[in-house]
Amino acid sequence: MRLLLSILIIGLVIAGCQKKYASDESILHGTWVKGANFGDTLWFITRNGQHIMRQAMSFNPGIPVYVEREYTYEDGRLSVRFNAQFIQDYTPITSFTWTNIGSEFNIQGIELYPFMSSTGTVFTFHKIN
Repeated sequence: MRLLLSILIIGLVIAGCQKKYASDESILHGTWVKGANFGDTLWFITRNGQHIMRQAMSFNPGIPVYVEREYTYEDGRLSVRFNAQFIQDYTPITSFTWTNIGSEFNIQGIELYPFMSSTGTVFTFHKIN
Protein backbone atom coordinates (compact mmCIF):
# COMPACT_ATOMS: atom_id res chain seq x y z
CA MET A 1 0.00 0.00 0.00
CA ARG A 2 2.84 2.39 0.85
CA LEU A 3 4.54 1.61 -2.43
CA LEU A 4 1.35 2.29 -4.37
CA LEU A 5 0.81 5.56 -2.49
CA SER A 6 4.42 6.62 -3.13
CA ILE A 7 4.11 5.90 -6.84
CA LEU A 8 0.84 7.83 -7.02
CA ILE A 9 2.34 10.88 -5.28
CA ILE A 10 5.43 10.84 -7.51
CA GLY A 11 3.22 10.52 -10.60
CA LEU A 12 1.10 13.50 -9.55
CA VAL A 13 4.18 15.61 -8.88
CA ILE A 14 5.67 14.80 -12.29
CA ALA A 15 2.36 15.39 -14.08
CA GLY A 16 1.87 18.71 -12.29
CA CYS A 17 5.23 20.12 -13.35
CA GLN A 18 5.13 22.40 -16.36
CA LYS A 19 7.22 21.50 -19.37
CA LYS A 20 10.33 23.57 -19.91
CA TYR A 21 10.26 25.33 -23.26
CA ALA A 22 13.03 27.01 -25.17
CA SER A 23 13.62 30.53 -23.97
CA ASP A 24 15.02 31.72 -27.26
CA GLU A 25 13.63 32.65 -30.66
CA SER A 26 13.07 29.04 -31.72
CA ILE A 27 9.95 28.75 -29.55
CA LEU A 28 8.20 31.04 -32.05
CA HIS A 29 9.44 29.38 -35.26
CA GLY A 30 6.54 28.30 -37.44
CA THR A 31 3.21 29.56 -38.72
CA TRP A 32 0.76 31.28 -36.40
CA VAL A 33 -2.84 32.22 -37.26
CA LYS A 34 -5.58 34.25 -35.63
CA GLY A 35 -8.31 33.51 -38.17
CA ALA A 36 -9.05 32.34 -41.70
CA ASN A 37 -8.79 35.68 -43.51
CA PHE A 38 -5.90 37.08 -45.49
CA GLY A 39 -3.61 38.93 -43.12
CA ASP A 40 -4.40 36.66 -40.17
CA THR A 41 -1.05 34.85 -40.33
CA LEU A 42 2.37 35.46 -38.81
CA TRP A 43 5.44 33.50 -39.84
CA PHE A 44 8.49 33.27 -37.60
CA ILE A 45 11.52 32.03 -39.54
CA THR A 46 15.31 32.08 -39.51
CA ARG A 47 17.12 33.37 -42.59
CA ASN A 48 20.86 34.05 -42.88
CA GLY A 49 21.23 33.81 -39.11
CA GLN A 50 18.51 36.40 -38.49
CA HIS A 51 15.18 35.74 -36.78
CA ILE A 52 12.42 37.12 -39.01
CA MET A 53 8.75 37.80 -38.33
CA ARG A 54 6.79 37.96 -41.60
CA GLN A 55 3.28 39.37 -41.80
CA ALA A 56 0.80 40.69 -44.35
CA MET A 57 0.22 44.40 -44.00
CA SER A 58 -2.40 44.99 -46.70
CA PHE A 59 -5.27 42.72 -45.51
CA ASN A 60 -6.23 42.57 -49.19
CA PRO A 61 -5.58 39.24 -50.94
CA GLY A 62 -5.72 41.03 -54.32
CA ILE A 63 -2.80 43.27 -53.38
CA PRO A 64 -0.61 41.26 -51.00
CA VAL A 65 2.01 43.33 -49.21
CA TYR A 66 4.28 41.51 -46.79
CA VAL A 67 6.62 43.00 -44.24
CA GLU A 68 9.56 41.18 -42.71
CA ARG A 69 11.13 42.38 -39.47
CA GLU A 70 13.85 41.04 -37.25
CA TYR A 71 12.75 39.91 -33.81
CA THR A 72 14.22 38.68 -30.56
CA TYR A 73 12.65 36.59 -27.84
CA GLU A 74 14.29 36.49 -24.42
CA ASP A 75 12.88 35.67 -21.01
CA GLY A 76 9.33 35.46 -22.35
CA ARG A 77 9.51 38.86 -24.04
CA LEU A 78 9.09 39.49 -27.75
CA SER A 79 10.84 42.51 -29.30
CA VAL A 80 10.76 43.60 -32.94
CA ARG A 81 12.99 45.86 -35.02
CA PHE A 82 10.36 47.93 -36.82
CA ASN A 83 12.59 50.04 -39.05
CA ALA A 84 16.08 48.57 -39.27
CA GLN A 85 17.15 51.17 -41.81
CA PHE A 86 16.78 54.06 -39.35
CA ILE A 87 16.42 52.51 -35.90
CA GLN A 88 18.80 49.77 -34.80
CA ASP A 89 17.04 49.02 -31.49
CA TYR A 90 14.36 46.43 -30.94
CA THR A 91 10.99 47.64 -29.66
CA PRO A 92 9.48 45.47 -26.91
CA ILE A 93 5.98 44.14 -27.62
CA THR A 94 4.68 44.74 -24.12
CA SER A 95 1.29 43.11 -24.67
CA PHE A 96 2.77 39.75 -25.75
CA THR A 97 1.58 37.05 -23.33
CA TRP A 98 1.43 33.30 -23.63
CA THR A 99 -1.97 31.70 -23.08
CA ASN A 100 -0.42 28.28 -23.72
CA ILE A 101 3.39 28.33 -23.89
CA GLY A 102 4.64 27.30 -27.30
CA SER A 103 1.24 27.02 -28.94
CA GLU A 104 -0.88 30.15 -28.29
CA PHE A 105 -0.28 33.80 -27.42
CA ASN A 106 -2.15 37.11 -27.16
CA ILE A 107 -0.92 40.40 -28.55
CA GLN A 108 -2.46 43.84 -28.79
CA GLY A 109 -3.32 44.61 -32.42
CA ILE A 110 -1.82 48.08 -32.48
CA GLU A 111 1.60 46.67 -31.57
CA LEU A 112 1.58 44.49 -34.70
CA TYR A 113 -0.30 46.85 -36.99
CA PRO A 114 0.63 50.44 -36.11
CA PHE A 115 -2.04 51.82 -38.47
CA MET A 116 -4.84 50.43 -36.25
CA SER A 117 -6.78 53.01 -34.30
CA SER A 118 -8.08 50.65 -31.62
CA THR A 119 -5.86 50.22 -28.60
CA GLY A 120 -8.24 47.68 -27.04
CA THR A 121 -8.11 45.04 -29.79
CA VAL A 122 -6.26 41.92 -28.69
CA PHE A 123 -5.49 39.08 -31.09
CA THR A 124 -4.98 35.45 -30.13
CA PHE A 125 -2.60 33.56 -32.39
CA HIS A 126 -2.21 29.80 -32.32
CA LYS A 127 0.51 27.73 -33.92
CA ILE A 128 -0.46 25.50 -36.83
CA ASN A 129 3.02 24.11 -37.62
